[in-house]
Amino acid sequence: MRRIPVFAGAAVLLLAGQAVAQTTTTSAATTTTLAAAAPTFESVSASIEGLTGGVSGITKARLQTSLLHNLTRAKSEVDKAAQLFSAGKRRQANAQLRRASRQLIEFSHSVATGKSVDTATRASLIASAKQTRTDLQTLIKTTAGH
Repeated sequence: MRRIPVFAGAAVLLLAGQAVAQTTTTSAATTTTLAAAAPTFESVSASIEGLTGGVSGITKARLQTSLLHNLTRAKSEVDKAAQLFSAGKRRQANAQLRRASRQLIEFSHSVATGKSVDTATRASLIASAKQTRTDLQTLIKTTAGH
């Protein structure tokens, strides 16, 4: 484990239940940057579960049911993709991940247009969904194997 001097500037972000760290250390002789870990099927699935917990703050039952449906389908698609990828079926896994991405887009749109969602909850859910979708897009590029 590296020791970072006291005068170093560091930023640590916790996004959607996943720690993403970027540290930059500058001294007279050394500059070090640690990159964030690439997303995995498990991390994306955990992020979706985190979003599911955030939906409990929505009081309108119909909207909450719709949002939970989107997230359940997205998680199911990610889980299927993990199984397909493990079996060496990259193309099918990639298609499943794209379906999950589409479910997250629908989720974000529903949250953004839901009139019964308070501003703080809306902003939090949209930010988390955006980060989860970014991780999912990275995973899609990784599994494509180009």
